[in-house]
Parts: sequence; C-alpha cells; structure tokens
Amino acid sequence: MIQYGDTVTGTTEDRLFFTAEEEDVVSIDLRVNNPIDNEGRIDLRRPNEDHLTYARGNAEDGNAAISLHSLPRISGDYIIDVTSSVNSDNDTLDYELSLYKGVPSEKVITYGESLTGEITRDDRYYDNYTIAGYHDTYGFEADVGDEVTVEMRPDNEIDNDAQIALFDPDGDLAKTAEYNGEDGNAVITQYGVDQYSAGEYTIVATGDQDTDLFSYEISVYEGIPIDRMISYGESLTGEITRGDRYYDNFSVKGYHDTYGLQADVGDEITIEIRPHNEIDNDAWIALYDPDGNRVEYDEHGGEDGNAVITQYGVDQYSAGEYTIVATGDQDTDLFSYEISVYEGIPIDQTISYGESLTGEITREDRYFDNFSVKGYHDTYGFETREDNVVTIEMKPHNELDNDAWIALYDPDENRVEYDEHGGKDGNAIIPNLSVDQAGTYTIVSSGDGNTDTFRYTISLSLENGTPPQEVHPSGVSQEVWSAVTSQNSPAGELTAGDLDGAVQSYQNNSPINGVSIIFQDLIDLVQWYNQQ
Repeated sequence: MIQYGDTVTGTTEDRLFFTAEEEDVVSIDLRVNNPIDNEGRIDLRRPNEDHLTYARGNAEDGNAAISLHSLPRISGDYIIDVTSSVNSDNDTLDYELSLYKGVPSEKVITYGESLTGEITRDDRYYDNYTIAGYHDTYGFEADVGDEVTVEMRPDNEIDNDAQIALFDPDGDLAKTAEYNGEDGNAVITQYGVDQYSAGEYTIVATGDQDTDLFSYEISVYEGIPIDRMISYGESLTGEITRGDRYYDNFSVKGYHDTYGLQADVGDEITIEIRPHNEIDNDAWIALYDPDGNRVEYDEHGGEDGNAVITQYGVDQYSAGEYTIVATGDQDTDLFSYEISVYEGIPIDQTISYGESLTGEITREDRYFDNFSVKGYHDTYGFETREDNVVTIEMKPHNELDNDAWIALYDPDENRVEYDEHGGKDGNAIIPNLSVDQAGTYTIVSSGDGNTDTFRYTISLSLENGTPPQEVHPSGVSQEVWSAVTSQNSPAGELTAGDLDGAVQSYQNNSPINGVSIIFQDLIDLVQWYNQQ
C-alpha cells in the first residue's frame, strides 16, 4: 500500500494500491529511469478495477503525471498500474512514483515575510490547466476580512516568467496571475477572504512553461502594509524603486511606498507628493481609511507631475490610522520625491493690526487643489475680538501682470469671505468685514491662477473695535510683549509709559520681570505704537 505524501521506487509492470475517500483530489507523479529514451505510463483504476484515467509521457521527457484528478463518490482501495514503453533490450524500467492529495504545502509563509526558493526537477510536476510543470508550494493562515497579496519575482525576471496560483482551504482555485508584474514577475493583489473561506491557503509558485527552472523570491502581504509613519506638518523624502512592493489592481498599480498617519475626528487631511523631477515623472497618491477603504486619490493634479489630496474630512466614524500610497501614474515608474502632510490650513506666520508684510508665492509653498484654496499660497494668522471690523488688502508688486486672490477663514476654518483682484489692477481687498467670533483667523494669499508665483504686500487694518490683548508686533516675542505691556494699566495694551519703561530697560541693561529688551524690540514697539 502507498499513502498520500509517499514516494516509492519500483519496476514497471507494478501494481500499487492506496486508500482514498470519495471525491479526493489525487495527483500521481511518475519518474522513469532514462526518460529521454523511454516513456512511463500510469493507469488509475477504481477499487473494482474499472479504468478511470491514464497518463503517458505527458511530463518532461518521458515522465508521466496524473494531476488533480477528482475521484468518484466511492471510498476504498484504488489501483495504480505502472507500465512503460521501453526502447531497449529490457522489458521493464526502474521508476520513482509520488502520490499526493490536493496541493500539499511544502513550506509555511506568513504575512510580511519574503522567502527565496528555486524551482528544480526535484519538485513535484503537475499537468493540468491550473498548474502545469514543476512547482513549489507555500501555506499560510488567512482570517475573515484579510486582503491577501502574493508577489513572485524570478531572480532573472528578464528570461523567466513567473506564474502563481492561490488555493483556498477547500482546495479550490481562488486566483491566478501569470507574469502580470514588470518583466517576468507575477502578483495576486488584495484577494479578499470572506466568512466562508478563512483557514489555510496554499500558494503554488511556478513558471509559465512546464519545464521552467529558476530561483525566485516570494512575498505575502495582508492589506496595504505601512512602510513608515508621517505626522502633520512633516515632509519626508522617498524613492520608488524596484525593491518596493508591486500591486496590480485598479486601486494600487505598480511599485509604491506607503505611509501611516494618525487622524482624529474633525481633521482635514492634505497630502502632497512632488517628484524631484516633476517634468518627467507623474505622481499618484491614494488615501485609505482605518478600515482599508480607499477614500480619496489624485493623479498628478498639481503643477506638472505633482499630486495633491486636499482637505479630506475625517468624520466620527473614521478616526484612526490612515494609509497613504505614493506611486507613479505608470506601474513601472521609478523616481525620488518629497511627500508632505498637513492638517487644515496651516498658518505660516502671524500678522497684526496695522502691519504690512511683504511675501512671495513660490513653488516651494504648499499647493492645495479644491474650490476653497487652489494653487500655491501663503497663510497669515491674526487674533480678533467679536467687535472687530477688519480690512485686508493684498497688492502684487507687479499688479499689471499678476492678479491677487485672498480668502479669510474663521477660527473653525470656515471660509467667511474672499476676493479675486477686486481692487485696483491686480490687487485684492476684503474691506470693512465684521468678524463674529474671537480667536485666530487665517488669511490665505494666492493668485487667481493655481500656478501663479509673484511677490506682494499684504496689510491688515482694524477699522473698528478693540484690539485683542494678545496682538503684538510680529517681530516681538510674546514673552517681551507681555513683560513690556504689564508695566502700566491697562495690561496687555502698549502705552506711552510702557514704551518709556522699555527704553530705560534697554539703556540700563535691566530686564523687565526677568525679560531682556534688545534694540530691535524698541524699533518694533515704537512703530507699532505709532500705527495705533
């Protein structure tokens, strides 16, 4: 008797028996001595000796294989007859015969693991439409909800084409892929495991020709693994290379990097990826929520090849760890890049009532792409009280060739007003606007074209109302401002007595409440006082 998993030797004209259950899936691999000149034959018979099927010389050279044959609904002792077509003076041949049930796993692989292997003539040989030729097999455990990706890369992918097949715990073929990656690589991407198919899966690794022999690397992933973490306000450099994972589906296609991001309820996520050579390379980014669902993507929606996802809102059901996929718009794109992540509309610098600041919109600035903020831009923050009436004006230094665009956002980041070169020539102005809440307002300064770059002056005026205590000249630190304005009543507001005290402090090198005053502080304080 022979059992599943056994390999036996013998001489042709042998009859072998094995015990099988009804509907077992059986494979028999026969290797004869000197297969170049001789053909082996195997006949499979029912327990009553009725003939089921046969194979003759259908494997490499003169070897024979019956592969993944489903037995009838009969349990019992089945029969294998081993014969040959002999081209010699002998009438028998030595052989080696192996018997398998289903697709046995040779090695175990786990999510996140990469193993090296080699397909050789010592491996099993199957001969059917699902698996044709020499192959290796790997087993792994999959749970309900898993999304399985399997990637196989021949060491010489130019000359060898990989083929992989995935079998579910019932032994049914679930998915195949044949050199659908770059060159001869193959990948099964994000196969979903449902409630009926959890358990031990089997991967078959082979070539697209039945006699292919080569070494390779095989990797298994669950979902979209995170390579590294990124935080709001952070910019990281990365590079898409052939050493990265390769996926092949509508959601993620090609080599890619991934980044994890923690997001809270109410966050507005902006992600920007800029290839270092954005003229020749087009970026593509996608955002996945904590459940693994793709919620947003962009394909070189910025200037040239840059890509941006702008102000994606996180609701009460979707807070947690998000995943960013950074790739190119072609599956084989390879390039270095910079990726940046922002929350809301970050403030670049502060501006105070009575101040005029010069700025420049450049390609180094953030780039947003939505109806609210579109293109390169600068931002300014200022503090208000509920009774404030403000005017904001933005003047390009060359207002004939450049058109300014400004918008004002309240402390909750709702846009309350905007203007597109509504002033003289290319100037923009928001005049006499009554704010309805105290807190930090944000000014966005940009051009009316999303790729506009130019120098400008921006000014903020308090037309009516009481300036907030925390407003102070942008060049003066909060520590200095608090020390100076605490000398006389009312505290928090700059008086003539406060200025005199600051001058005395500087001249006598005597700190105010432990805070030293420098000459530039005096200049800024005097200018501020004269503008009020």
